[in-house]
Amino acid sequence: MMRMPRVCAPSLSCLACIVLVTGGCRDKPAEPTARVLDGVIEKVDLAGREMTVRYYAERQKIERDQTVRINKATEVMINGVVARLEDVRVGERARGEVLIERTGDDVIYTAKRIEIQRAEPLKPKSAALGEQEADS
Repeated sequence: MMRMPRVCAPSLSCLACIVLVTGGCRDKPAEPTARVLDGVIEKVDLAGREMTVRYYAERQKIERDQTVRINKATEVMINGVVARLEDVRVGERARGEVLIERTGDDVIYTAKRIEIQRAEPLKPKSAALGEQEADS
């Protein structure tokens, strides 16, 4: 049986202490951070459940486009009334709270809440259908 030299044993002990103190490998992604995004809607992808918002980035002092995911938990409000992604229009100013998740090199923006103010009120779905029937 081979014996390890005495010099090696303390080195292994130090290495084990470093791993324990630093927490070892970090497989767990960082906690998502919340941020308010205020800008103009450039694109709405209903099938992909995403929208692209152009906003002014204060740090970089430039306008940027950011794609934001919309999930079932996302609350869409137009003039204070609950709405759907289908009601959102390109060119509208939107303000929303987004969660930013970082995993490795990927950064994913997911909307928690989107607020839009329009000059005209949002028509309820039943009223919009009634108008279409009256027009025919």
